[in-house]
Amino acid sequence: MRFRDIRGLLDARSVAVVGASDREGNIGGTAIRHLLKFGYTGEIWPVHPSAETVAGLPAYRSVAELPGVADLAILAVPAARAVELVAECGAAGIRNGVVWAGGFAESGPEGRALQDRLVAACAQTDFNLCGPNCLGLINTGTKLTATYSSGLFDFDTMLTGTVSMVSQSGGITAASMALAARAGWGFQHVVSVGNEAVVSAADFIHHYANDNGVRVIAAYLEGVQDGPKLVAALKEAHAAHKPVVILKGGRSAESAEAAKSHTAVLAGVDKVFSAVMRDCGVTLVRSLEELLDVCSLFSSLRPEQLGAGGRIAITTTGGGGGVLATDQCVSRGVAVPRLAAATVEAAGAKLTPLAAVGNPTDLTPESFYQEKWRAQLPAALAALAADDGVDGVLFLAQAMRHRAQHVVAAVEALRSATDKPMCVSWPLAPEEALTSLASLGIYAFPEHDRAARALGHLGGYRPHTADSAVADAAVPDQVTSLVAEWAITGPAVVAEHRCRPLLTAAGLPVVDGIHAHSIDEAAGFGFPLVLKGVTGEVTHRYAAGLVKLGVADREELATAWKTITTRAETDGVALDGMLVQRMADGDTEFLVSAFTDDQFGVMVSVGVGGVLAEALDDVVLMRAPVTPEAAVAHIRELKLFERAPKLVSGVDLAALGGFVANLGALAAALPWRKFTLEINPVKAVAAGVVALDALLIVETTA
Repeated sequence: MRFRDIRGLLDARSVAVVGASDREGNIGGTAIRHLLKFGYTGEIWPVHPSAETVAGLPAYRSVAELPGVADLAILAVPAARAVELVAECGAAGIRNGVVWAGGFAESGPEGRALQDRLVAACAQTDFNLCGPNCLGLINTGTKLTATYSSGLFDFDTMLTGTVSMVSQSGGITAASMALAARAGWGFQHVVSVGNEAVVSAADFIHHYANDNGVRVIAAYLEGVQDGPKLVAALKEAHAAHKPVVILKGGRSAESAEAAKSHTAVLAGVDKVFSAVMRDCGVTLVRSLEELLDVCSLFSSLRPEQLGAGGRIAITTTGGGGGVLATDQCVSRGVAVPRLAAATVEAAGAKLTPLAAVGNPTDLTPESFYQEKWRAQLPAALAALAADDGVDGVLFLAQAMRHRAQHVVAAVEALRSATDKPMCVSWPLAPEEALTSLASLGIYAFPEHDRAARALGHLGGYRPHTADSAVADAAVPDQVTSLVAEWAITGPAVVAEHRCRPLLTAAGLPVVDGIHAHSIDEAAGFGFPLVLKGVTGEVTHRYAAGLVKLGVADREELATAWKTITTRAETDGVALDGMLVQRMADGDTEFLVSAFTDDQFGVMVSVGVGGVLAEALDDVVLMRAPVTPEAAVAHIRELKLFERAPKLVSGVDLAALGGFVANLGALAAALPWRKFTLEINPVKAVAAGVVALDALLIVETTA
């Protein structure tokens, strides 16, 4: 996995702005004025074929005439000129650049061809290109503003921080900076990657994971160009104890409108993305507001605090706010437990008699009015935070504008008194109070529910995830030989009677059965039995009336054989005899599948099986190959375990986890580019689990 070295993009100490002029509306000139306004610490070299100066700075006729090799070239030119200018930059020794212009792959075939030429030009000199079709990038630490964003005109100074963002939308980057500044905090880096023709979002995430100044990584993504590379970058960030918070656009699209298998219906694009992000330790959010809220909370905490649980002690200056916040926390998955008696006694001894100690604890405004109670408030807050039954504190300030300095002092004292995470919600807080808190690295939420939502994500953050991806697992040579014998060269449906040997060769338990071509042959198998018409033309045979369960004797067998044969003839379906199987004991059925995703490769899914698979829509997904232990951890996430515990009480989870792991290893070794291998159902029996039915659909071979 090769990540590009993009330090020259983000940490450039000299910038050439090609196409800059003093003409009104010129975006190159705008970029230079931004650099000057915010005090960029490096060299700024305007490039213009005829101008003597730009924004008061000496101008150069070409990049070849610059006084040195620029770390970064901003190509503020139309799309048609970008290719030749990248070549000129490469010849001059410049290895990093930004192209803002649109008109490339996003605009149609001609634009795609132009972008291909741009990529080829970059490849000639290993040129790191951000864009095209982007808003550029910002490093607030060095005041590098390689952007023409008009939003920067609204800022007099540039706040910096420990959150770095990469976005596939320029508008989202601009809005993020503005909203964060309004909340009193800033980013370390903000990058708009546009079409990601050369440098991708994954490259920036990789860079952030290795930047000591970055503590939290934010991303807005609409698509994934290289799934394995993104996964590798996300895992690197997680291993570095840097939370990644992602807002995903376009999550409602489904992978198939008319699905041939249950799996295609259940495993939509959103579910696959969410499953992969879960395995990478990513926090997924649903709005820009939520993205910024979670980032602000996470950035205010130390790495060791990010593993805290989801039990919160609430303090408030008004009873109603505490009650409401309690409801909001619970609805967000945050527990508000009863405090220990010793905690209540210790805190109560330091608070005004008007206070109500519990969870929530109503401090009352009285605690801030008199010096006596203000002096004892830090000890009371420390006692509440020290309760062994809570993992953090949510401090609510109801109004309190006239005592703002005392509220800030109490928050600071609480933070000093505990190693547990602390979150502040302060509607209508005075601006100076927010500034004071921000100087401490604390960002107050303007609404209690937003704080509760962020705390819910903190409670769900796991420093160590049940990561499903492991080294490629070996499969028996029999599997390779069998697949080679099939010689599938195009779209194909491999029916159950042909899938059974494949599963058996991979070590997956399959119910006993034979391929029969006569009633006598089927009767010799023994009763009771299951009768299935053998065909590659119908993928849902039960729904098509080609399956008969619980055939008890020869008479029922003859009737079932005729019924299935007649139904097939009526529907114009050709049968190749019947598959005869044992009736399997057990009431619990699972749908276990392996399939290929365009972005992330081979996936494995486990859900409620049988005919109810699509109706109940209860499924978990994981990347393949997967360890048995990780598979069990994910299987436990099925809603079935919470809603129908008796139904799964006898399930051998270790056996099911091993089945899923073996299937993942098998699927990871299959040669086809796009396929679905669906086993429905897998029945939980006394001896473990067993596959009752299987279907392989190959869509694309290469």
